[in-house]
Amino acid sequence: MMTMILAIADYLIVLNKIDDNLYNFIGDFYDEAELINEAKCYLLNYSNLQDMPLSKGMAYVEKHLDGYDISYNGLNIYIEVEDNIVIDYTIK
Repeated sequence: MMTMILAIADYLIVLNKIDDNLYNFIGDFYDEAELINEAKCYLLNYSNLQDMPLSKGMAYVEKHLDGYDISYNGLNIYIEVEDNIVIDYTIK
């Protein structure tokens, strides 16, 4: 009986860890999607990226030759741009 209780307790602990990891992943994915979407809009409207306010604070932008480094809410992304269009991005 005690073994069954311990097995169920271990299962619940692992389940909570998985749930936490999934919740964090979804939050990071939402931040990433918001950042990429806003970057596309800024590029279309202003032809360059600059620091921009987003839902969870400021996204800080640093220009490079063919793209931008953007830091937002603990997320660091490098966006490659060609003709004011995002062609690729890399999460650092």
